[in-house]
Amino acid sequence: MKLFKLRKQANSARKIKIVAIAKDEAPYFSHWVYHHLHFGFDAISIYINRTTDNSTDVLDAIVQADERVQWHSADWVDYLGDHVRTHLQSIVYSAAYQQAMDEGFSHVLFIDIDEYWIPKDFTTSIHHFLDDFHPESSVSFQWLCENGGMSQPFDVFPATLTGVNTVQVKTLVNKCSGIRRMGIHIPIFVDGSKHFFADGTRFVRAKQENEQSDIAHVGMKNAFILHRLYRSEMEYVVSLTRGIPNEVNKWKSNRAGFVTSHPNQETVSLPSGAYERYCNQYTVWRDSLGIEQQENMAKNFIVNKYKDALNTLASPDGQALKQAPMLRGVNLENTVCLAEKSK
Repeated sequence: MKLFKLRKQANSARKIKIVAIAKDEAPYFSHWVYHHLHFGFDAISIYINRTTDNSTDVLDAIVQADERVQWHSADWVDYLGDHVRTHLQSIVYSAAYQQAMDEGFSHVLFIDIDEYWIPKDFTTSIHHFLDDFHPESSVSFQWLCENGGMSQPFDVFPATLTGVNTVQVKTLVNKCSGIRRMGIHIPIFVDGSKHFFADGTRFVRAKQENEQSDIAHVGMKNAFILHRLYRSEMEYVVSLTRGIPNEVNKWKSNRAGFVTSHPNQETVSLPSGAYERYCNQYTVWRDSLGIEQQENMAKNFIVNKYKDALNTLASPDGQALKQAPMLRGVNLENTVCLAEKSK
C-alpha cells in the first residue's frame, strides 16, 4: 500500500531508483525513505551489510507499508574472501545497477543513508528536475557537507542548512550512459556519454582523482546532496565505529574530525512553508508505520554503541585513537551527558 501518491511525472518513460548500502542505521530509515519518496523517486533498494542492530525489523515494516521499497542482504560479499570483500560497494552497486536495468529502470542514484537529494526550492521533484536535461543525461550532484551540531540526535535536518560544498559528488546514472567501470561517487563512462553537473554544465572530473569533480566547478547549484556526515557529536562518534564499507578496520580513519564551522561554508534556507508541510507529512507517514517501539530500540542501540566507544577510548588501547584526526573537535568530557539525554 502506498501511503502517499507520487507527484505526476513529467516523463512517464523515466523510472528512477535509489540504491543504498547500510550498516547499523535503523534510526534513520523512516525519514530517509520518506524524504526520497516525497521528492518523486520511484523505487528504493537498501542493502544491509555487517549489521547488528534491528534494521531488518524497521525495514520490514516500511516494505510492508510501501511496495516501492525493498531491502536485501549484502552479507554474501563477505563470503568471497578478503581480496574481494574490500570492494563491497562497487560489487553491490554493480549487481544492483544490472538488476535495475533488467527491471526497466532508466536511472539509478547511488547514495548512503546519511545523504539526501535536495532541490534548493524544496519543491521540485527529481522527475521535473530532469526535464531540463537531455533524456540521455547522467547528472552528478555535489555534496553540501552539513556542519556538525546543527541538530539534536536523531532529528531531521533543520530548515536552515549550513555546510561546505566539496569536490565530492554522487551520480544519477542514466542507462544510456555506458559504464566502463562502476564507481562509488562517479562511474567511468564510455566516451561520448552525456554527463552534467546539476546546473546543466558539462561534468569535469578532477585530473588526479577519478572519484571527484574538478575544484573549479564547486559551488551551490539548484539541487545537491546534503551529506549529514556529522549530525550530533554522539552520532558522529558512533559512525566512526562502523568502519569503511570497502575496508575491514573497526574505526573509520577517513574523517578529519567533528567540524562545526568552515571558512567557506554556505547557508541554504529552505522555504518555510514547504519545509513545514514536509515535516508534518513525514510525521503522519512515520506514525502510520507503527514502528515507534522499533525506532526507540534502534536509538538505544546507538546510545549503547556510543558508550561502548567511550569505554574503548578510555582503555589503554584507545589512547592512540583519541589522538587520531577523526576525533578532533569531539568533546569527550561532555558526551556522556549527551548520551543520557538521548535515551
